[in-house]
Amino acid sequence: ARKMAKRNIEAFEQLGELDAIVADCAACSGFLKEYAQVLHGEVEWAVRADRFSAKVKDVTEWLDQIMPQDIGTTIAGSKSITYHEPCHLANVQGVRRQPRALLARLKNNGADVRELADATRCCGSAGIYNLTHAKMSKELLDRKMADIAATGAQTVISANPGCLLQLQWGARRTGLDVKVKHLTQVLVESLAERED
Repeated sequence: ARKMAKRNIEAFEQLGELDAIVADCAACSGFLKEYAQVLHGEVEWAVRADRFSAKVKDVTEWLDQIMPQDIGTTIAGSKSITYHEPCHLANVQGVRRQPRALLARLKNNGADVRELADATRCCGSAGIYNLTHAKMSKELLDRKMADIAATGAQTVISANPGCLLQLQWGARRTGLDVKVKHLTQVLVESLAERED
């Protein structure tokens, strides 16, 4: 991990002074923010790692800062949405407000945003948990899919690829007719409709 962290820091330093380093994967942005902790004991790397980690933002944090409040009135191909909070975003990074602020923009502009019961409860993906603890992972996923079904939403959105894959598998496994999308996909669709 330290070796890869150093390589990443060097690669980004070569780009010059950056305002932010943005990742659209909650697990990735979470670990990139931890580079300062990973390298804190190495004198030649500690300051560089601190500087790097301080610039890392999850895409939801970045978009909340730069996106206008009026982002469109509808969501392409979907009339109702619900949101599953990724563990790596909500629990590891403490990023809860920003994704919900983006959802509020959609809702304020006409989207039907439905609250998911216990939205922060794990979907069972959790990195490779779904591989190392398959039985428990399926139980978590089944409960999550039941909660999603209870909303009646046509689309479930999240902000982490691992969660998205797990939720897609859950939809296929349970036969639930729900689309699974990254929050950024829904925002792009809304902006595209605004331009039409």
